Amino acid sequence: METRQIVVIERLQQAQNAQDLEALLACFAPHFQGAHPVHPERDFQGIEHVRKNWSAMFHNIPDFHSELL
Repeated sequence: METRQIVVIERLQQAQNAQDLEALLACFAPHFQGAHPVHPERDFQGIEHVRKNWSAMFHNIPDFHSELL
């Protein structure tokens, strides 16, 4: 994995654990496309969908914690 990718993944993890929505969104391209091959009906695109999903995650899971393995 490239160093640049690792840095983004670490920033994403830090934003998740801080529940910092704006920092998390800064890790995504504006026209991000989320694909779920097993559940194609869940595919989405756009940063606003990412905002909606992660806002709900942070609200519904107040002790959310991610870990890099």
